[in-house]
Amino acid sequence: MNRLLTVSEAEFKQNEVPWTTTLCDGTEVELKQGLVSYDERVEYVRQSIKAKLQESRLQCLAIKRGISKIIPSSIFNIVTSKELETWICGKNHIDLDLL
Repeated sequence: MNRLLTVSEAEFKQNEVPWTTTLCDGTEVELKQGLVSYDERVEYVRQSIKAKLQESRLQCLAIKRGISKIIPSSIFNIVTSKELETWICGKNHIDLDLL
């Protein structure tokens, strides 16, 4: 996809690029009808990335709801991801002497 941003116009026109993107499960999503023109390639990349970032939105929201049952969601933004992981999963090191 990054190659589309740096390719020359002549090289771009040698290939037909449809306004579709493929999600991680192999599903092809139509972003718009037709073919991408050279001038539209930046917008095509932007929309493709947006579609890929949105594909797991529902799953991420479900995970957030689940974590919110353990820890109040109001403090998500004031702790680091490492602290949050420790609060939820516990320490990943077991002190055998202490045990």
